Amino acid sequence: MRVGNIASKVLSDNAELLRRIGMANRVRVRLVVLLLLAAGSWPVRAEPYTPQNFENDIIPILTRFGCNTSGCHGKAEGQNGFKLSVFGFDPEADYEAIVHEGRGRRVFPASPTASLFLRKACGDVPHGGGVRIDRQRPEYERLRAWIAVGMPFGSVDDPVIERIAVEPRERQLAMGDRQPLLVTAYWSDGRTEDVTATATYQSNNEALAAVDENGLVSIGQSPGAVAVMASYLGQVDVFQALIPRGETTEVSELGAAPVGSSGASHQIDELVLRRLAKLNIAPSPICDDATFLRRVYLDVIGTLPTADEARRFLA
Repeated sequence: MRVGNIASKVLSDNAELLRRIGMANRVRVRLVVLLLLAAGSWPVRAEPYTPQNFENDIIPILTRFGCNTSGCHGKAEGQNGFKLSVFGFDPEADYEAIVHEGRGRRVFPASPTASLFLRKACGDVPHGGGVRIDRQRPEYERLRAWIAVGMPFGSVDDPVIERIAVEPRERQLAMGDRQPLLVTAYWSDGRTEDVTATATYQSNNEALAAVDENGLVSIGQSPGAVAVMASYLGQVDVFQALIPRGETTEVSELGAAPVGSSGASHQIDELVLRRLAKLNIAPSPICDDATFLRRVYLDVIGTLPTADEARRFLA
């Protein structure tokens, strides 16, 4: 074979190879485009949120970190010359205290991180309450951004919160279990917002269930029913945990008859039996009239009946 023919064949083969590689690359590019379209958006960086409303954006942070509680700057006389309303019930007064009081020495828009308001909170300067907000937390960045844009108070046309909802509402959990909560805020403009990180939480029985600052519920080692309240901007909602006994209880012990049947003498009995069944607790047996009277008095008014009251009831 001549050199010219060989060269021609090599070039032809390479051209075919390059054509196939090009087709494969185009297929890959098209596949990536289709995947991105299926995902619903291109991978772009989200713009950072700029707080524009003092009550909606800043008050929840002050509440979340305890700055406006009665044990800190929310007490009647304030703390070290700085006073906030308890849980932010008076946003106008709080704004005045932060932005204008003391000739505006607490905030410095030209250099937000040099603001006394932030330096005290993150521990850069001595603070009686200690370090409240770490610099790495998103709440610190939100406060910094609010100062950087000139500390806007907001407008009367801004949306207001209408309610919050905790999920799940109720759950049966075993002793030692954990349950994270999700708190959603519903605004007057139809917007919803996940406020789990900035809501505050409180258990009505720490022995049955404790809750941390992030809304993680930790069940203790005792059976019972416990409620955990979430609050945000004056709105509250409740999660209820039912913790059944570990021992097995016979179905026959949980009530004289199934809930909803003719065996339950009253609607209240049905509700009580339903709750006891969830907790795996057998109801107490029927008591005599004297025991019933004593229990009712203690439950309702906290004292025992007098002898005359007992005689009249038992007659």
